[in-house]
Amino acid sequence: MSRSEILNNIYQQVSDLILARQHPVTGLFPASSSINNHGDYTDAWVRDNVYTIMAVWASAIAMKKAGRAVEADRLEQSSIKMMRGLLQSMMRQANKVESFKHSHSPSQSLHAKYNTITGLEVVADDAWGHLQIDATSLYLLMLAQMTKGGLRIIATQGEVDFIQNLIYYISYAHSIKDFGIWERGNKINNGKPEVNASSVGMAKAALQALDRLNLFCQQDAANACVHSIPDSIARCRSTLRALLPKESRSKEVDSALLSIIGFPAFAVSDPSLIDKTEKEICSKLEGEYGFKRFLLDGHQTEIEDTSRMHYQHSELINFANIESEWPLFYCYMYINSLFQGDSAKAKKYRQKLDKVAIKKHGYSMLPELYYVEKKFIESEKCQPGSQPRVANDNLPLIWAQSLFYVGQLLEEGFIECQDLDPVNLRQSQTRDAKPSVALVILAQDEQVKKLLANAGVISETIAEIAPLKVCSASQLISVYADVGSNEQLGLTGRPKRRLHSLASSHPYNINGQKLLCLSWLQDQAGDYSRLDGRLLCEIIHSEITYIKDHWFYAEPAVVTLLIDHRICQLSGSEQLIKMIKDFQHRNISEKISHATSDLAFVAGRITHITHNAKSFNPLQLNKRAAQLNRYGRFTGAASEHVHCLLSQASVGDKLHALEQFRIHYDDCAQLQFEHTQLSYKRFLLLVAERASIAQQWLLVRKCYAIVAITSEDLHSAVAEILLCRISIVIGQDEQQQILINKLVSNDQVHQLIEQASTDEIEQVLLQEVLLAVGLLVRNHRNYFEGVKTIHLHHLILWGNNEPHKFDGQIIVEQAMRSPNELYQQIKAIFKAQYQLMDKDCKIALNHSSFQAQQNFMTTNWENWRLQRGLMIRLDEPFMVTIWQSLRHFPALVFGDRANAINTLDCNQVLQSMTPQEESFRLLLESLLSNLYPASYKGLIIECLEALCLLCQAQPNVRFAEPVILGQVIEQAQQDYQQQNKRKEDFSALSSNQIAGFLTAALMQQSVDSITS
Repeated sequence: MSRSEILNNIYQQVSDLILARQHPVTGLFPASSSINNHGDYTDAWVRDNVYTIMAVWASAIAMKKAGRAVEADRLEQSSIKMMRGLLQSMMRQANKVESFKHSHSPSQSLHAKYNTITGLEVVADDAWGHLQIDATSLYLLMLAQMTKGGLRIIATQGEVDFIQNLIYYISYAHSIKDFGIWERGNKINNGKPEVNASSVGMAKAALQALDRLNLFCQQDAANACVHSIPDSIARCRSTLRALLPKESRSKEVDSALLSIIGFPAFAVSDPSLIDKTEKEICSKLEGEYGFKRFLLDGHQTEIEDTSRMHYQHSELINFANIESEWPLFYCYMYINSLFQGDSAKAKKYRQKLDKVAIKKHGYSMLPELYYVEKKFIESEKCQPGSQPRVANDNLPLIWAQSLFYVGQLLEEGFIECQDLDPVNLRQSQTRDAKPSVALVILAQDEQVKKLLANAGVISETIAEIAPLKVCSASQLISVYADVGSNEQLGLTGRPKRRLHSLASSHPYNINGQKLLCLSWLQDQAGDYSRLDGRLLCEIIHSEITYIKDHWFYAEPAVVTLLIDHRICQLSGSEQLIKMIKDFQHRNISEKISHATSDLAFVAGRITHITHNAKSFNPLQLNKRAAQLNRYGRFTGAASEHVHCLLSQASVGDKLHALEQFRIHYDDCAQLQFEHTQLSYKRFLLLVAERASIAQQWLLVRKCYAIVAITSEDLHSAVAEILLCRISIVIGQDEQQQILINKLVSNDQVHQLIEQASTDEIEQVLLQEVLLAVGLLVRNHRNYFEGVKTIHLHHLILWGNNEPHKFDGQIIVEQAMRSPNELYQQIKAIFKAQYQLMDKDCKIALNHSSFQAQQNFMTTNWENWRLQRGLMIRLDEPFMVTIWQSLRHFPALVFGDRANAINTLDCNQVLQSMTPQEESFRLLLESLLSNLYPASYKGLIIECLEALCLLCQAQPNVRFAEPVILGQVIEQAQQDYQQQNKRKEDFSALSSNQIAGFLTAALMQQSVDSITS
């Protein structure tokens, strides 16, 4: 067959099997003509429509290249009509987009499917799992690709504004739990949404593809450009790193991930992670008829109960090895192989597709899936892959059929990979990025500039950089709050949330004004830790390093710092200034160096924004002089106490004066000085600023506690921690602890802290610890490997000599430390946990390692157990080992007596979970978290390790009764006391010694039921 005939053949199939189904009015496609007990497939799913049109668009490109303008125009117009049909359906729900931006509530999300004939809603808001971030993101991604490829889809300013709001809609994909590509959330189909890697990856791709794209198809219209927030892209990337190769909490792997590690999203830039994810998918899900969606998937198996949507936990095991296989995923492997230039692999999957395609009406059609008939189920379970499968009646699955044609057009050379990816996502995936940072230092005035110059730091004043101007990150928030607003559609712009590192590292052109943006770190009004020059040095160093590591543009990042008199007066400011000098001279990193403001602006990635407000005013510096606290004599009541607070008195005297001051003044008071008047709040902040210079940090924290200023970054810290799939616990009282496992606002975090503690100082310490952990997670993610819960009170307690005790004195002792000391203490905890605990676990699980034991001869084992209990680490190998051991006993009791709260039903876990599933890890951690005190929890973990070792060493060992770990520990203690007359406490023994007694106690329980 000639090339012309091959192209004609593909065109004819696309016309007959795809275009023939397009509705002439709405332009939408039904997912299928099938109506069965699994659903009505005649509706127009957003996801299916976008995938369906890919073959039409690809064929248009092929026809245009072949010089066949008539056919190309027909195909292009059909593509535009479908994309506009979906656009109109979604625009009718603009009110949902506006609500969802603020609430992230599934009930206020865009619908996932529409009526094919009318484009209207087909099911109620609560009657379907509509929140599917991947579907909306896929639409946006293909809108970007088609627009960049030359198709004019967006026609009006209102449509541009709507698309801008869809960008905001998906911007928090990294933390939004949705129903995912399979529409049902958790794998048991109980309607509980999860954070899904396939959704996060598709959102990342859409955000990256749309950023600064002109939707009027390259016309010179600045108001047609849309903007993504680069920090949202970076956070999606970080979330993918934390999740992959897993899909979600309940799915340890999912074939849907093929769409984000390759075509169409190309969302993962780490080659080793791409390879690891693909291997996981192929090894666990690939079959002879296609790929399983995920493990224990009961959808459309012969034994599925179709009378209900959800499954029982106990029945999931019934679907093992008989999960339906989808040819669809052969298509992804086929296309991805072509993008990788691996012709042998592409040929392999093309042959697989030809083999599973069904001939009908002269066409090769791909069915939705293949399933095992009931009569073959038992044989298939006994020998997976041995039995034939049959196709279901959904033929063809248009989504799969479309991708099959795309692959053929690529393989035959009618189109090139670049044609399908004109925005170059694939290039950004394969490019060896070497980002650089241009560091611009601005001085408040000539006096500060001279001071910096004497220290070897190059700087400019704002007056010197004219006509360039400066704005703050908070001013940008107001600008973006206007971008995309449309009164007719009822749409506002971006919600007024913080802008972070990457957004404030762009030069901007706003309404024709050229601007550098100060780092978002300089908008920290509520954070007293910035009064500690040493910690500020650490924070700025981490910030610049973070930007270098996460910047994904070709142009350099532009980090602009303003040094004012206040910063120069901070305790430890000399360390900060030296660090800036080292950065400027490339002493710290070759990729970070000094730049003048004009050079940085020209070299940077300039973001052009048309701000609809009448004017945009750049930053105006406060003109206060260097000696900003000369207010003259205080003339009001309690003058001796005010004088004391502003004097060089001891911290004890000042704390007493502060209490007396509070008696005389309320928070609405105005304090009268000779030369000025200060509000109650401003006066206390002045006292705190002076106290920080004197290193009186208890007084600083007390002042901030009184004025109740909430740091604006509590929300950001929570977000960073949640990105690592780590939950936060607050509260001393074990029975009333507060769990944070979803995004909350600053005010909500503050309210939760107030619920957890009534002590003012404790409240500000908890805020400070939360911010410190957020900073550490952001810059030292490896320290948190295996950690799934962080207890803030434990981190305050950790550094004390009496770690079992938590009282007011401990709070005072910690509050006397400088913020930098407290931060370094917390950093040391996580670093030591990361470096030592893993080794300790290996000792506990490998008693024969004498050298390893020698390294820990001086370990304080009581403290070691306490720390293991304070912060539980469950790495993946340990999880797999535990899961494999569960078959040896009916139940596992985490404590000294069985009850519903602390008992793990082994049979249920084996039936409903897989060993590397996140849900299994969280179940174990929840069982362990109920144990007190922390040192006892550490012993329970050791007992669990001993149990795993026993099961590994003796594969045939069985326990007839539940294993009660607490009673095993009790028995081991008794055995130790009988054998040793010394008074040494059992918990002071080394892990190796205790493991021996624990193993012996376990053997006693299993002796009557060991089978040979």
